[in-house]
Amino acid sequence: MSSVREYIVRVGGKEYTVTVTEVSPGKFKVKVDGYEVEVEAPLTTTIATTPKPSTLPQPARREEKPAVEETSKAVEVAKPQPPTSTSKPEVPKAPPTGGVVVEAPVPGKILKVLVKPGQRVSKSTVLLTLESMKMELEVYPPRDGVVKEIRVSPGDFVNSGDPLVVLE
Repeated sequence: MSSVREYIVRVGGKEYTVTVTEVSPGKFKVKVDGYEVEVEAPLTTTIATTPKPSTLPQPARREEKPAVEETSKAVEVAKPQPPTSTSKPEVPKAPPTGGVVVEAPVPGKILKVLVKPGQRVSKSTVLLTLESMKMELEVYPPRDGVVKEIRVSPGDFVNSGDPLVVLE
């Protein structure tokens, strides 16, 4: 029992009439505009086909469904938390007795603290070394004075402007 099916296919904008005749299970004769070829398809599958244009049914108009309204739910918004940092808690920049605060010039990690409280320093004394972007920076005081307080330790991470040393 051989079945014959005829299709009109469009390839690259051009229409072709294709006739497919089943010769035996898995074997077909395919004729495209008079040119015939025999093909084998060991596993047959059902393929969606389109009949000739003259017999195409007109598609039914699709009704637009109204958009589904979402019910709004109360959402609890969390209060923003301050950013966490690995540096020490923020310390007031101004020293209690009118001294001078030496601030970090750039963000980085404290490598060495080279002075002690009570030590007299000049503008050419290195207070500490700071690593930033793989460079070691020496931090100097802005004026001569006496170290009143050291607010960092080796290994601390600081941000630009953080207090490092307080001078009297």
